[in-house]
Amino acid sequence: MEGKFQAYEQHQMLLLPPSLEDLIEEQALVRVVNRVIDQVRPEVLEAPFEGGGRPAYHPRMMLKVLVYAYCYKTYSCRKIALALRRDLAFMWLAGMQQPDFRTLNRFRGEYFKEVVPKVFAEVLTLLVCEGYLGSQDYFLDGTFAGGGCV
Repeated sequence: MEGKFQAYEQHQMLLLPPSLEDLIEEQALVRVVNRVIDQVRPEVLEAPFEGGGRPAYHPRMMLKVLVYAYCYKTYSCRKIALALRRDLAFMWLAGMQQPDFRTLNRFRGEYFKEVVPKVFAEVLTLLVCEGYLGSQDYFLDGTFAGGGCV
């Protein structure tokens, strides 16, 4: 049956493994989240961290993972941790790091309680400035949550 099916060699080794970068489409939502969170000012993200002890996962990576998960209405830290092991987009976004569900939950609950409103206001402003949202799309108590575009 030569020519009827494409060759299928599940255990064929590759000379070089494919780069995750090559497997993510240019217009994918994960790239938008990545680009927007990369523009959030470091002092906003790093303020709650005192240092000392074992080095923490980078707050920028953790925030990217949570925001991307929330885009797909995934709020369970167990499901997000699973996605970090199984989903190419999550793997790419996290740079192959795999914080467990406890770490994700602690990050979300303890470290960013006070910072989240500032971060999300900045993210909304960036999305408006880049044209992903119109300023009329998001209101908080009747006013736009972000500021002006720079």
